[in-house]
Amino acid sequence: MKKIAGIIKKHYKKFGTLLMIAAVFFIVKKILSMDADYSVLFSGKTAVYTVICMLIQTAVIIFMSIPWLKLVKILSSEQIPYRKALAVYTKSNFLKYVPGNVFQYIGRNQLAADMGISHADVTCATVMDIIFSMAAPFTIGLVLVGSGAGKILEVYGKNFLVAGLAGATVLLAVILVVFRFRHRFSPTLEKYRKIFMKQNISRILLTFMYYLVQNAVTVLMCILALRYIIGITQNMSGILMFSGVYLFSWIVGFITPGAPGGIGVREAVMMLVCGEQAGSDDIVLFLIVMRVVSVAADALAFVVGLVVGAGLKTDDDK
Repeated sequence: MKKIAGIIKKHYKKFGTLLMIAAVFFIVKKILSMDADYSVLFSGKTAVYTVICMLIQTAVIIFMSIPWLKLVKILSSEQIPYRKALAVYTKSNFLKYVPGNVFQYIGRNQLAADMGISHADVTCATVMDIIFSMAAPFTIGLVLVGSGAGKILEVYGKNFLVAGLAGATVLLAVILVVFRFRHRFSPTLEKYRKIFMKQNISRILLTFMYYLVQNAVTVLMCILALRYIIGITQNMSGILMFSGVYLFSWIVGFITPGAPGGIGVREAVMMLVCGEQAGSDDIVLFLIVMRVVSVAADALAFVVGLVVGAGLKTDDDK
């Protein structure tokens, strides 16, 4: 068993290295392809708020490694050092730029290889992380957008339905396979049955609060960008609605097939709801700002992951 684990760990490192090289290539390509006047973002007071937004987003990425790690701990019942999870999370997050929109999640299984825990536990934690990552912005977005959510669901309800059916189909397939080979999966089923104990359910619900906090901070970042970078002077209720639509646009972009990073979809969603309150130029500029902030934050978080990872290697050598 240890031999198999060693082989998996070795291949994961090689595969991870190749993916990192690919991610660097695609992020450079993405930056060069952005049709944006960066001088607007990095001049005068605007530059200060742009940097503040970048630092906030970087902190958000680092912060979101905490609930994922908590989910891994709940499922695996193992004590995992936070620095180890942070190094894996920030580096795997960088893999979102590799076409396919799955490698950032596959990359997280490096934690299983490093810590000698079950890949199934890490995978299940990542699936829960994805579900919570969509449920939280949906909840906050619904509150902020109000009746405008009806427009989004009317136009993009089909996307939500398709995503839901796809998820349900995969879940049903897993259930059928597990039921068919239940004698083989009995130890795993017994282990995961304990997750539904009252104490674990409460821990999972408390973990969900992290996702709500993360999206609340994202709303704050949107307010800063809208007010002080874009220069929108609407009242706060209008800006909050604008921010809520941005959260919704992220979800729609995430679940829409063939739309890497929600490119094109986010613009359409925001124009649908906010077109009357803000001009198309402001909406496009806002999304460009958020993309620039996001790319820069992903790169900064990646550097943090490299530094933390290097520190862990130094500690191991000692």
